Amino acid sequence: KRKFKLSNSLAWFITFNFVNITFVFFRAKSMADVSKVFTAMFGFSSIVLPSNFNQYLSFLEAFGVKFSYVLTSIGGSIIQAFFYIVLGLSCALLFKNSNHMIRTFEPDVKHLVFLVFLTLTSLYFIDQTTVFLYIVVFY
Repeated sequence: KRKFKLSNSLAWFITFNFVNITFVFFRAKSMADVSKVFTAMFGFSSIVLPSNFNQYLSFLEAFGVKFSYVLTSIGGSIIQAFFYIVLGLSCALLFKNSNHMIRTFEPDVKHLVFLVFLTLTSLYFIDQTTVFLYIVVFY
């Protein structure tokens, strides 16, 4: 039994990041690919700060941090970014999670039909390989 209590939000953050980091090892074809992905995830070269921070944090440019309009560097608009942030948070916080679904699960014919459909679909596509994409970018 644990002797300390972790806040739910911190536990959620740690779990989310742990899963993202470990997926890299399972999906990469080589350790060189792992290194590239980790450099992109944790390297300073992908950090862009608002340009008005440049006067206070200009020493970070030596580490590869860039100062510019943040939304320009990701190729989007403020409305598009706000929409995706709200959509993602809504999905994560408002829908039932798997633990809740397991506790409230009641087997019935509807679930059986859905399970049979998923099983048959999986068996039909079992011999096909697909490419796994880490990031989908909308332009």
